[in-house]
Amino acid sequence: MNPHIREHIEAIQINPSVLNRISDQAGDPYLRNNHQHKSDDRNPLSYDEISRALWTDGRFEFNIYVSKGKRDNYQISSAQKFIMDVHPTEIFEFKKIQHKIKGGGLFHRDRHTYWIASTNDIASKWFFPRNGQGFQIEMWNIASESMNLNFHIEERDDAEVIEKTISSKNTYANSTNFKIDLGIQLSEAVKLDLGFGTTTNKSTEKSETTKITTTKTSDDLGNLTLYFSDPILTNSSSMVSINDGPYFYRYGYMLSNGAVTMQVLPKTIY
Repeated sequence: MNPHIREHIEAIQINPSVLNRISDQAGDPYLRNNHQHKSDDRNPLSYDEISRALWTDGRFEFNIYVSKGKRDNYQISSAQKFIMDVHPTEIFEFKKIQHKIKGGGLFHRDRHTYWIASTNDIASKWFFPRNGQGFQIEMWNIASESMNLNFHIEERDDAEVIEKTISSKNTYANSTNFKIDLGIQLSEAVKLDLGFGTTTNKSTEKSETTKITTTKTSDDLGNLTLYFSDPILTNSSSMVSINDGPYFYRYGYMLSNGAVTMQVLPKTIY
C-alpha cells in the first residue's frame, strides 16, 4: 500500500523443454544441424564463441502480460505488457560442449568441431530484465484491486495481429476487514485478518477476463499468479550473483508453471 513501493519482475527462467515450441517459425533461432559447429580458426574458440555459433541467427521475443482485477470494474480489463527480447545465449547455456580436432597436415589448418550430444545438454539461465533493474509493475492497491497479480507469457511469432481474452480467478479482500480504526497499517491489517480466501466471509473470488493484443501463431507458455499473501522473502533469503551478473534472491520465493519460472519482488521507487 506504500505509494513508493512497486512490484518488479526481477528474474526469469525459460525451461529448455519448450525449445521445440518456441523455435517453430522462420526467424526464430534454433540449434544448427547436428547441434554442431566447425571452425578452421587457428586457436580453439572460447565458450561464448562456441555458444553463439551453435545457434542460428535470430532472437526470441517474449511478451509478458500482467493483469489484476478491479473491484468496481465490470468491463473486460486490459493488461500491462512487457517485451523481453533476448538472444538464446541470454536464457540458455550448454552443460557440456564436446570438442574434436582433425589435423590439417603441413598445408592446412586443423579443423575444430564443437557439438552437444543432445538437447539434454541445454540448461536454463536466469535472465534479469533491464540489466537488473527489473520490469516495474503498475501500482497494486488491494483496497480497490484484487489480491492477486496474473501473468500470461507468450513467445511472439510474426503473424496476423489479433485480440484475445484471458480468463482468471481474482480474489478480493472484503473491505469490512480493514482495521484502520485500530491504527494498524492497512497492509498489516490485511495480512493479519483477511485469511486470503480461507474463509468465505473474509474474501470474495470472481472469474474475470483480461483482453490482450497478440499474434495468431504466438506460442503460449502459460500463466502464473502472485498472491499478496505469498512469502516473498524469508529469513533464509540472501542475495547472490551468478557469473558476475546482478545480485538477486536466488533462493527467494518463485512462481513457476514448469515452462517459465519468475521472481517478483517489491522495491522502493524514487
